[in-house]
Amino acid sequence: MIDTVIFDVGGTLVDFPDLFEYFGSLYSEEKRETVQRCLRERVMSHYTQVGSGSERFSTIQQMMETALSNTAELLGVEDISSSCGEHILRIALELTVPYADTIPVLDTLKGKGIRLLVASDADTPLLHMELERLGLRPYFAECIASGDIEAYKPSDTFVDAIRPHIHAPGETLFVGDNRVDIVTGQKLGIQTVHKSPGSENPHNADHVIAALSQLIEKEQLFG
Repeated sequence: MIDTVIFDVGGTLVDFPDLFEYFGSLYSEEKRETVQRCLRERVMSHYTQVGSGSERFSTIQQMMETALSNTAELLGVEDISSSCGEHILRIALELTVPYADTIPVLDTLKGKGIRLLVASDADTPLLHMELERLGLRPYFAECIASGDIEAYKPSDTFVDAIRPHIHAPGETLFVGDNRVDIVTGQKLGIQTVHKSPGSENPHNADHVIAALSQLIEKEQLFG
């Protein structure tokens, strides 16, 4: 039986605008898709390198600021990197919402005495503000955030930061919507749950769910 569940946040517990689509929408319709593609390529390349441990840590905001500046120079569009923080704050504090089943699922697990943790690549101050605003913070015994440890999933540094919070690997789940979540759980030697809308399982997770509510339906895990 499971006694601890570790949750990713964005895309797992909460819904939010695609970061690159949001920033692309700040430009003209003619430039929008090109800007969006350029930003995505630059940020995700840096993020992947940091996650693999081959690149020095930068926060999400720092990566986006650099990408906005580089994209402006490359494409000859306005450089809005100086206002990046304001937009990221708006996304976190105005445009992010819990999925409809998030709080009912957390209530159910908490009611069963299951210990809940967060492991997120979000920038630390924003993560805590977001969880507090949405009423989610009280559910979690611990929040492991990339900004605190200067590493992203699934790096060994991030994995090592989670490890002390796991009491019994065989009784622990990692729930996430992304490859990095599943790989992080696998490196920890715990069971993994991929929240995948199409119920596909490209990363060989132990369990696949299309919605968070399906998690508590797995009687083999929670009884």
